[in-house]
Amino acid sequence: MVAFPGKEELQQFIRNKIKPTFCGFVTKFQTKIAEWSLEIDASTAQALHKIWVTRFNSTVRETRKDVPLKTAKFNADTWNKLFEEISVLRDFETDSRIEGQKLANKSMKNASESSLRRLEQRGLEGRNNKKEVDGVSDTTEVEYDDISSSEEGSDREEETDDNEEGSEPVDQLYNLYYKKFNKQEFDYEDKAFLKQMTKKKNCVKDKVHGLASQLLLKKTADVDDDMMLKLSLSNIVNCIHPESYEILKKTLTRKQMAAIDNVNMKLYVGLSKEDKKLLEKVLKSGGDEDDTDSMIIEILKEQLKLREAGSKNSDAYKLLNILRCIIENLEDYSEAVSELTAYRHCAKLLDCLFRGTKLKILDGEPGCLAAKEQMITVVAMDLIGNAGYMYSLEEKEGLYVANLIEELSLPTTKEAIKHVSETINTLFKFKNHLEKLVTEVAESSIVRLPASRLKGVTRLRVHHEEASCKVPRVMFSPKAKKRKLNQHTY
Repeated sequence: MVAFPGKEELQQFIRNKIKPTFCGFVTKFQTKIAEWSLEIDASTAQALHKIWVTRFNSTVRETRKDVPLKTAKFNADTWNKLFEEISVLRDFETDSRIEGQKLANKSMKNASESSLRRLEQRGLEGRNNKKEVDGVSDTTEVEYDDISSSEEGSDREEETDDNEEGSEPVDQLYNLYYKKFNKQEFDYEDKAFLKQMTKKKNCVKDKVHGLASQLLLKKTADVDDDMMLKLSLSNIVNCIHPESYEILKKTLTRKQMAAIDNVNMKLYVGLSKEDKKLLEKVLKSGGDEDDTDSMIIEILKEQLKLREAGSKNSDAYKLLNILRCIIENLEDYSEAVSELTAYRHCAKLLDCLFRGTKLKILDGEPGCLAAKEQMITVVAMDLIGNAGYMYSLEEKEGLYVANLIEELSLPTTKEAIKHVSETINTLFKFKNHLEKLVTEVAESSIVRLPASRLKGVTRLRVHHEEASCKVPRVMFSPKAKKRKLNQHTY
């Protein structure tokens, strides 16, 4: 059974009608057929008609074998209109996507420029308002507060500390980091402020800022300290990196860790049940010996069926393509494989995954999508050699938390091929979530299209109740370094 958009409605139509006909189906669902046909690769109205006739006949054979099949005549007026409507829908989707991406890029650019100006301004103020040190010695090394052991899992409420008047605490921490970065000594007021920040334990965000204060007070800092300091100042919590995770466990209570160290897996939908069954069927075709030749033959048979049904851009066809690439890469695998070869193999899998979609992959270019004027979950994937992981960056408790979603593992032996289904399912979770984000961005941009046409004609009315686009203020952006195949990064 080949799945396609509109199949459920087609099955119900055939079941409920005494004498179902193709003409009757087209008449009833004429307003929806164009939307269902967006992924069909048909160059003419006649080709589109032929694909839908094939789908109708195949569904009749599956659902009602008692119904005789008849030749469906081509109605030029009906199918030419449908073909034109599909073209219009595709153009509209493309325009909406482009406008949405422009909006997201502009928001990111404005936020980055604003952050850079503020940082430079604080640097100038720091040099102009430099104070002499009052002679207070700093002989005590500050270690991480291990509150998880002292609290023994309790999550009692703490008294609320009043915020200091003036600038936000994180802004003052920025200034102090800039001071330390330029090897300037902290004065008495600086140290008093940092020590006060280490005592604030109202919420997760306060404790993260308190951790940054502890690290600023340390005379010497190692690589882990430097990493945690930069992340804390950027309001970013890394629950993926082992060292970072252990430091967080010592800083936060169990309840607070549970609040940030969780991923709503329901947000990430992979393959459908039918596609999973198809994948398992192909993998089992190799038998107990995991015969990859038998698997390739089964893949080609299933792909032929999908081609005939006009579903070459369906998830079923893509997963078969991906599995075929994995098998071919497995047959050519060598321990001495170069980084470039491994990269080409991974890129080939992503090409199969995103073929026929509106998504384009830019090598080495990190991206962020902001929709509906809010920060939404950003999903990314890092695949190094034959192992990798998929992770999310999501706003929680006023922080931007990086969480592991799934691990990925590409087989290097025939015996491991039977376990590849989870990795393929994870790839489709990645694709489906990105497509969902693109749709949200497109919907957000549609609201702004009419207003953009009136630019220069009417002034823009500002609605104060609308929240501004929230983009993380990052202290330092990571720089990509050349990695070895057996080297895992976070």
